[in-house]
Amino acid sequence: MKKKKILEFLKWVAIFGIGILVPVVYVDSMAYGKIVLAPLNIVLYNVFSQHGPDIYGQEDFSYYIINGCLNFNVVFPLAFVALPLTYFAAYIVDIPISGRTPAWLRLLAMYLWVAIFFLQSHKEERFLFPIYPLIALHGAVSVDCLQKLYCHVVVGWRYRRVQREHSTAAMPYQHYTQSSAWLAILISAAFILLSVSRSLALYKGT
Repeated sequence: MKKKKILEFLKWVAIFGIGILVPVVYVDSMAYGKIVLAPLNIVLYNVFSQHGPDIYGQEDFSYYIINGCLNFNVVFPLAFVALPLTYFAAYIVDIPISGRTPAWLRLLAMYLWVAIFFLQSHKEERFLFPIYPLIALHGAVSVDCLQKLYCHVVVGWRYRRVQREHSTAAMPYQHYTQSSAWLAILISAAFILLSVSRSLALYKGT
């Protein structure tokens, strides 16, 4: 079964790889007048050349952190804790997180991209642009985990205290988003306000 899944994965990798690579090579070759494999040239220049991209400038490790916080404010740090927070919430709440695909594999793409580009001495904001959707996704995952933790720890503690004090039966089932919606709203409001304030600051030139 495992071998079959690996072969199925490789099959779809080949299908999508060829489907994307063929038109890319065709368009680039038409533009340059010769056969060009742009993705390969990018790797050869940036990784295997003597100077690499460093001739265009070098930045400190904090460059991407500052830019990420400016663009995503509260969502950026939340995105980075998505993976550990997912496993922490699963442990505390005692819920399965694997499913058909392990949780770490579903969240791995952003961390791999960050590990590669954060370690490069030459940094540009556009290098983070491809993972902007993943940053938003990981931020949402963290918010969801915080909601589950709040419902299980805080609301659950209140329910258990009421049961002990009044000797009542178990409280009726309540979905965790009902009691923790305020948390998602609060984080979203903070994100919107900080984003608007930055846009106004840029508009006014301050």
